[in-house]
Amino acid sequence: MGRLSCTALWYLSVPIGVAGCAGAVVSAVLGYPMVTTGGARWAPELTAVTVAGSTLPAVCVGLAGGQGVVARARSWRPGAD
Repeated sequence: MGRLSCTALWYLSVPIGVAGCAGAVVSAVLGYPMVTTGGARWAPELTAVTVAGSTLPAVCVGLAGGQGVVARARSWRPGAD
């Protein structure tokens, strides 16, 4: 794997990963009343899959974006404005 931009990795991967984790936390908080009353059951496997399902694409998008930025930077030449 070639060089990649850590800035692009940070600004692409972190927001997607945080959104996925926040979604899992919000769903747990909103579902808590139903779980405590016995109307539903909490599925830790589903929560883990949800977090992993948002983290994996976040890393892939960050890596692809970082490599794209580096490739574009190598071919960039200043132009007259």
